[in-house]
Amino acid sequence: MNTPLSIYTFGVSKIRTSLSKDNNVFWIAFFDELPVGYAKLKRFSKSDFIDSDSISQLQKIYVLKDFLAKKIGHQLQTEMFEEVTQLGNKFVWLSVLKSNERAISFYNKNGFTAIGEHSFQIGQEHFNFMAMKKEFLKPVKRQLPICGNSPLSILGYFEPF
Repeated sequence: MNTPLSIYTFGVSKIRTSLSKDNNVFWIAFFDELPVGYAKLKRFSKSDFIDSDSISQLQKIYVLKDFLAKKIGHQLQTEMFEEVTQLGNKFVWLSVLKSNERAISFYNKNGFTAIGEHSFQIGQEHFNFMAMKKEFLKPVKRQLPICGNSPLSILGYFEPF
């Protein structure tokens, strides 16, 4: 895995710098005390494909091949979605290599839709990416009168921001 993209993405100095930024959040997944995956969310990150300031970026979800069937990627993604919801952001976006059909299928199954394409070059290598987004719905409390003046708050009706 010593391609220019992997060195750019996983180099020690790159990871160290990324860990030091307050805008980044990381999760590490363990299986029987063995680290088997991780995820990275950029809390606030604009996208050329979405006209909003209320956006997070899912930058990475990686799980070791032997653990893919254990749904660890889904669990990491669920944790990220909780963070996005707590931030009150309306969208999360990501870039995925167009050749990574497994990841694209995973994101499609989890509510992401394609919103564009872009490319990236490192040295002589050229990489084509698909941009995808997921829209989050804002929970809205509804007050319903019950038996006179006693209101019941229901959290569970969702509408777009």
